[in-house]
Amino acid sequence: MRTNAQYWRPAVAASFPNPTLEAMGCGVPVVATNRGAVPEVTGGAAILLNDPRDEEEMLDAVCRVLDDEDLREMLRTKGLERAKEFTWEKTASKVFAVYRRIEKLACSSSRGFGGMPRNQGARLIKHSNIVRRSSCSVSQRSRGSG
Repeated sequence: MRTNAQYWRPAVAASFPNPTLEAMGCGVPVVATNRGAVPEVTGGAAILLNDPRDEEEMLDAVCRVLDDEDLREMLRTKGLERAKEFTWEKTASKVFAVYRRIEKLACSSSRGFGGMPRNQGARLIKHSNIVRRSSCSVSQRSRGSG
């Protein structure tokens, strides 16, 4: 079944574009703002508006998607492929890697992470419940002190 469904995201200010990514993952052509993280996340799999306040530009982009079946199919295909690059597993792995780097910083400095005493940095890591085992002896001691 052919559909002319498309997703518009003409936001002036944009944080991480989860709805845009979800639309791409569903095979829906996307017309979106060129602001925030949208260009990086869409990675060439969407039509990006130079000025999300420009109604003529938005209308032109939407009409192009509605009128051009090849463009719709290209955006749909590229969107599906691009969306596969963003998984919760990959996100969790990257967040875990950040916690590990923080742990190393907290354990390697005489003042700990961010200038806080070493035992406070170790407690911060302990209470995150993300990092299960620490390689630093201060963190090991703080585990016992609760």
